Amino acid sequence: PKPTQPPFPVSHFLPYFSIVLSLAMPATSKIKAIVSKKKRRFEFGSFDLDLSYILTNIIAMGYPSEKLEALYRNKLSDVKEFLDTVHPRNYAVINLCIERKYPPSKFGGQPVLCFEFADHCAPPFKLIHQFCTAVGTYLDANPQAVAAIHCKAGKGRTGTMISCYLLYSGYCRTANEAERVFGNKRTHDGKGVTIPSQKRYIKYYERALNNPKFDPETIYMAPRPVMSLKRVVMHGIPSFSTIPGTKGCDPCLGISVFSQSSTRTVYFARATIVDGDKALVIFDVEKFPLFQDVNFVFFHRNSKTKMCSVALNMMFVADELAAKPEKGYKLEFKRRDIDKACKDKEYRHFARDFSLDFEFVVLNESVPVSAAYGVTSGEQADKNVEAGSTAAAAAATT
Repeated sequence: PKPTQPPFPVSHFLPYFSIVLSLAMPATSKIKAIVSKKKRRFEFGSFDLDLSYILTNIIAMGYPSEKLEALYRNKLSDVKEFLDTVHPRNYAVINLCIERKYPPSKFGGQPVLCFEFADHCAPPFKLIHQFCTAVGTYLDANPQAVAAIHCKAGKGRTGTMISCYLLYSGYCRTANEAERVFGNKRTHDGKGVTIPSQKRYIKYYERALNNPKFDPETIYMAPRPVMSLKRVVMHGIPSFSTIPGTKGCDPCLGISVFSQSSTRTVYFARATIVDGDKALVIFDVEKFPLFQDVNFVFFHRNSKTKMCSVALNMMFVADELAAKPEKGYKLEFKRRDIDKACKDKEYRHFARDFSLDFEFVVLNESVPVSAAYGVTSGEQADKNVEAGSTAAAAAATT
């Protein structure tokens, strides 16, 4: 019979896995199949891995794990044995996880690169192009080379970056096509990248590659006006109250800027108006410049209960607003375009017609990013990414 998801988290019975293993080794294969859910597994000879070939030289896989975690995820030594057997000395491993790492020596001297960003989040836009050029440099130097790319599950973050590489390499012409190729190769149901902000950033990259003014050296295009968020209107009040017999929420808005190396909250405030009769929540936001990658996160009561979010790159926001002057400086997001809200299939927290309206305003002054946010984390992120690209180029020549 087809394995089904257990009614409780796998982590609850991890301590008992060693006992189960001593009684029945085949049980680990069933557990791994459950954890893989609808992702395709690679089964050949003695290998049974959460791994898929997206192209002949692009592999998507789950995290190479050790110790107890290896009982239900890919075992690092098995991944190494597979790559050494099928692609001897012709592979690079790329880790997208910001939350965990392993020593590069685990892969016996083969290049291990890191282009990390947070789980369930969009990547910093600059990181996308740096990743694509690093992978392209490595693969172009050796026709036999492959890139084995992973995050934790090998689907969301991995699918986002591989979809962008499919655009960069010319294998796919549109973001939708790239997502479809990845989804069909990686999963049984074709659902690869499902988080709206990750899908949005794949489309951003398609637009950048098709823009003749795109400058790959600086990852910026033509100068754009500096924007500030003026107001957010939430159509529909999310239901997150924990008080029995009550619904609704105590809505707050947090605005964060994110780069490869850090995420910094630059604004946090409660809603200005909550109108239960009209099912409206309004946030009037104080004026300050927004640059680069920004995550707008809506919380219940405090910063611990995240209700939903939308990640945007302000360069593309300015483009979208300029392209539709009849709408003013407003962007509309349906429930399907909002992180977390789109997953509420039973409408327990968000109504079917839940949506967000973002109203922006153009600022006349020009303010550098470091002055606006009081940080220079972007500079450090650039250095980290540059180091990864240099490592890829060096690996391609060995």
